[in-house]
Amino acid sequence: MPFKVTPASLADGTLKGESAKAFESLRAVLDEGGEAGPVDAGFSDGVLTVSRDAWRNRFYADLMAKEPSLDAEARKKRFQRTSGKLIEAGHVGALGDRVWLS
Repeated sequence: MPFKVTPASLADGTLKGESAKAFESLRAVLDEGGEAGPVDAGFSDGVLTVSRDAWRNRFYADLMAKEPSLDAEARKKRFQRTSGKLIEAGHVGALGDRVWLS
Protein backbone atom coordinates (compact mmCIF):
# COMPACT_ATOMS: atom_id res chain seq x y z
CA MET A 1 0.00 0.00 0.00
CA PRO A 2 1.47 3.41 -1.00
CA PHE A 3 2.31 5.85 1.74
CA LYS A 4 3.18 9.52 1.85
CA VAL A 5 6.61 10.56 3.04
CA THR A 6 6.70 13.68 5.16
CA PRO A 7 10.33 14.76 5.18
CA ALA A 8 11.57 17.02 7.91
CA SER A 9 13.55 19.08 5.39
CA LEU A 10 11.00 21.88 5.24
CA ALA A 11 9.98 21.73 8.87
CA ASP A 12 13.54 22.06 10.14
CA GLY A 13 14.36 24.86 7.69
CA THR A 14 17.09 23.09 5.73
CA LEU A 15 15.38 23.91 2.43
CA LYS A 16 14.87 27.52 1.45
CA GLY A 17 14.21 29.57 -1.67
CA GLU A 18 14.06 27.79 -5.00
CA SER A 19 14.92 24.43 -3.43
CA ALA A 20 11.93 24.68 -1.10
CA LYS A 21 9.68 25.69 -4.02
CA ALA A 22 10.84 22.75 -6.14
CA PHE A 23 10.43 20.39 -3.19
CA GLU A 24 6.87 21.65 -2.62
CA SER A 25 6.10 21.26 -6.34
CA LEU A 26 7.17 17.64 -6.13
CA ARG A 27 5.17 17.07 -2.97
CA ALA A 28 2.07 18.56 -4.63
CA VAL A 29 2.33 16.47 -7.79
CA LEU A 30 2.92 13.33 -5.70
CA ASP A 31 -0.21 14.12 -3.68
CA GLU A 32 -2.21 14.58 -6.89
CA GLY A 33 -1.12 11.49 -8.74
CA GLY A 34 1.83 9.65 -7.30
CA GLU A 35 2.12 5.95 -8.04
CA ALA A 36 4.02 3.28 -6.21
CA GLY A 37 7.16 2.37 -8.11
CA PRO A 38 7.65 -1.31 -8.87
CA VAL A 39 9.69 -3.02 -6.16
CA ASP A 40 11.33 -5.32 -8.72
CA ALA A 41 12.72 -2.22 -10.47
CA GLY A 42 14.49 -1.06 -7.30
CA PHE A 43 11.87 1.16 -5.68
CA SER A 44 11.14 0.84 -1.98
CA ASP A 45 7.81 -0.82 -1.29
CA GLY A 46 4.99 1.74 -1.22
CA VAL A 47 7.02 4.86 -2.02
CA LEU A 48 5.02 7.19 -4.26
CA THR A 49 6.78 8.30 -7.45
CA VAL A 50 6.00 10.56 -10.41
CA SER A 51 7.74 11.20 -13.69
CA ARG A 52 10.39 13.88 -13.79
CA ASP A 53 8.27 15.53 -16.52
CA ALA A 54 5.28 15.78 -14.16
CA TRP A 55 7.48 17.38 -11.51
CA ARG A 56 9.00 19.82 -14.01
CA ASN A 57 5.59 20.79 -15.39
CA ARG A 58 4.27 21.51 -11.89
CA PHE A 59 7.40 23.51 -11.01
CA TYR A 60 6.99 25.57 -14.19
CA ALA A 61 3.30 26.20 -13.44
CA ASP A 62 4.13 27.27 -9.89
CA LEU A 63 6.86 29.61 -11.17
CA MET A 64 4.58 31.14 -13.80
CA ALA A 65 1.88 31.81 -11.20
CA LYS A 66 4.35 33.97 -9.28
CA GLU A 67 6.55 35.26 -12.12
CA PRO A 68 4.46 35.33 -15.32
CA SER A 69 7.12 37.17 -17.32
CA LEU A 70 9.78 34.50 -16.72
CA ASP A 71 11.01 33.12 -20.03
CA ALA A 72 11.30 29.44 -20.94
CA GLU A 73 15.10 29.33 -20.71
CA ALA A 74 15.08 30.80 -17.19
CA ARG A 75 12.46 28.25 -16.08
CA LYS A 76 14.52 25.44 -17.56
CA LYS A 77 17.71 26.56 -15.83
CA ARG A 78 15.97 26.97 -12.47
CA PHE A 79 14.50 23.49 -12.63
CA GLN A 80 17.77 21.89 -13.70
CA ARG A 81 19.69 23.65 -10.95
CA THR A 82 17.22 23.07 -8.12
CA SER A 83 16.24 19.51 -9.02
CA GLY A 84 19.90 18.58 -9.29
CA LYS A 85 20.65 20.08 -5.87
CA LEU A 86 17.71 18.27 -4.24
CA ILE A 87 18.71 14.93 -5.74
CA GLU A 88 22.39 15.39 -4.90
CA ALA A 89 21.55 16.34 -1.30
CA GLY A 90 19.32 13.28 -0.91
CA HIS A 91 16.06 15.18 -0.41
CA VAL A 92 14.69 13.68 -3.63
CA GLY A 93 15.29 10.21 -4.97
CA ALA A 94 15.58 9.50 -8.69
CA LEU A 95 15.66 6.31 -10.71
CA GLY A 96 15.27 6.45 -14.45
CA ASP A 97 12.59 9.01 -15.18
CA ARG A 98 10.87 8.57 -11.77
CA VAL A 99 11.35 10.82 -8.74
CA TRP A 100 10.14 10.73 -5.13
CA LEU A 101 10.66 12.37 -1.76
CA SER A 102 13.54 10.79 0.16
